[in-house]
Amino acid sequence: MAKWTLFHGSGKPGGAKSAGPSAPGPATPAVDEGAPVDATAHPVDAGIPPSGVPSPATDVADTAVSAPPVDATGADPAELDATQPMDIHVIPPAAPPSSAPSFAPAPPGPAAAPRGPATPPRGPATARTGPGKTKKKSRGPLVAVIAVTAVVLLIAGSAVGGGFFFQSHAKPGTELSGTSVTGFSEADVRALATTLIGDYKATLGLGGRQVEAQPAEMGVTFDVDATVARVMDAGSELSWIDRYNPFTPKPVPLAMTVDSGKLQAYLNQTFIDDSQRAVTATTKFDAEKKQFVVVPGQSGIQADAATVARQLAEGAGLTAALDVPTVAEIQPVSDAAAQQAVDEANRHLGMKYVVKAGDESYTIPATTLAGWTTFTEDAEAGTLVAGVDNAKVTAELPGILAKKLTTAMVTKQILIGPDGKPMVTKRAGKNGTKIKDPAAATTQVIDALATGKGINLTVDVVTDKFTTENVKMDDKYLKPNGERWIEINRTTFRLTRWEGTTKIDQYPVVIGVPSLPTPTGVWEVWWKLPLQDMSGPGYYVHNVPWVAYFAGDNALHGNYWVDSYGRAMTHGCVGLYPPIAEKVYKWLDVGTMVIVHD
Repeated sequence: MAKWTLFHGSGKPGGAKSAGPSAPGPATPAVDEGAPVDATAHPVDAGIPPSGVPSPATDVADTAVSAPPVDATGADPAELDATQPMDIHVIPPAAPPSSAPSFAPAPPGPAAAPRGPATPPRGPATARTGPGKTKKKSRGPLVAVIAVTAVVLLIAGSAVGGGFFFQSHAKPGTELSGTSVTGFSEADVRALATTLIGDYKATLGLGGRQVEAQPAEMGVTFDVDATVARVMDAGSELSWIDRYNPFTPKPVPLAMTVDSGKLQAYLNQTFIDDSQRAVTATTKFDAEKKQFVVVPGQSGIQADAATVARQLAEGAGLTAALDVPTVAEIQPVSDAAAQQAVDEANRHLGMKYVVKAGDESYTIPATTLAGWTTFTEDAEAGTLVAGVDNAKVTAELPGILAKKLTTAMVTKQILIGPDGKPMVTKRAGKNGTKIKDPAAATTQVIDALATGKGINLTVDVVTDKFTTENVKMDDKYLKPNGERWIEINRTTFRLTRWEGTTKIDQYPVVIGVPSLPTPTGVWEVWWKLPLQDMSGPGYYVHNVPWVAYFAGDNALHGNYWVDSYGRAMTHGCVGLYPPIAEKVYKWLDVGTMVIVHD
């Protein structure tokens, strides 16, 4: 019969440790299987109580127990220490060496006094419970121990055997966003993650309203590489058994990054009404009072974006709606802080900023100063600071000073005729004045605005000489059969009718005397009268025919009181022979251009 030897601690046959050579002892007598055992007859049992459990004085880890031949299923579980690793070996029967202790029967000797109750049999036995009755010993505890041991060994064996496989595959019990990925390779996990990201929608709700939010709306971006790494590393922080235990869940969410600002804006816009939001205190300029005043603010609520971002990162909002919490939103700038800024700004408006140039003086008004005033909000500090927009002052002040303190130069314009040659001065030039160093003046005003102490500044002005430019006639006069216009040449005393560049006819005229010349320039007919009495200093003429005014009170008209043309003899008007004057009168219209030149 095979012999079962149970080793505790060392896990090796005969693995009992020894501190040194043992002293020889008496031979151990053989034990009759199933008979009561005398504890004193077995030195190997010294220190073991009748219950079969080693006494505290015995080091269990250093003890090897050799039992009589028994059926493996009949071992007493009370004799097994479940806290110690256990190796089971089958040792075939062999004759002991001559030097080994013999288990042959020894000569009878005087019986030793028993140390306690006889040790119950270790193998299967029956116990009488009454006259003629026996009861089998229950094996339930032993079966349970064997079952648990089998499960542990199965899991341990699976872990050892599958450890190599799961080094490159997702471990048992791993889920990605609720989908099992047990045994998935990295490529499989990557493919699944890509699909889940493409289908991702988070259900958010607040106050009875639910929406399906897209990642881009919430500022959510995904990291496939990080997701794959998390899946492959899932369970690494667990114990060796739980790491490979399929019944130990290892949930992994998609790796994501959330733009908190974009998420905050989306949640507030979707779930929070504007009337619920906090409003910062601001300022406005009261034109009637010519002062700044405070526009009160209010506190409110906003979505708790930080909590939502954390829950999204944990995988919330996929199988059930994520309830969006709210938090108090404090008024960024209080009314009191805004009032402090307003008081400082109004103090600046009350100061005098005066700029002088020659006999001219200009005081910058409060409305202009208000346009240059800024209010900078610091929401974290809860402050509002009044300041000056230097860029705006630099852009606007030079033009204001030029308009208020200087005279604009007028550019002279020379009209170019249809032949491409200068024809007449269309507009006379005029010198002006300008501030000598407008940039320096602007800088000094900006410095004064920064200190808020006002300024009384005098600037130098210089002459701004006019320039000359050539201008061509409108295109409608520069094409054949174009717009009608009249040319009067004071040198040749001739009037010519034109239709664009097409010359119609030409007639002699009388013009103003040198003391009352017909004015040169580009004019337009502004009034027509078929008949009019004319009078002036030293003259009166009755029923002047075919009158067309073009330059102030200078007109084209018929001169019936002269007998020759082609000379200077009027008070400035241009006179024609009456029948010609009638033809010209009926040909032109109010608005017809009249050019007078030398």
